[in-house]
Amino acid sequence: MNRPETGMTARCYAFEKLLAEKTRALAERTRPRDLYDVVNLFRMDEARPPAAPVADVLRQKCEFKDIPAFPDPV
Repeated sequence: MNRPETGMTARCYAFEKLLAEKTRALAERTRPRDLYDVVNLFRMDEARPPAAPVADVLRQKCEFKDIPAFPDPV
């Protein structure tokens, strides 16, 4: 078999942090890849967290970058 003899760990973002970061990147850069990532992450029903934790992380990330998290509609 192709597996390690001992345990293995992988460090990764929590789903809500990943979705918030990709959403922030989409708003800031407007690149097609960011839109693709956000849509595909959102479609993952079994892994998608509630909206409140994602919005909270998004607010924190935008505050750190000094950009508006939820700009006023035009």
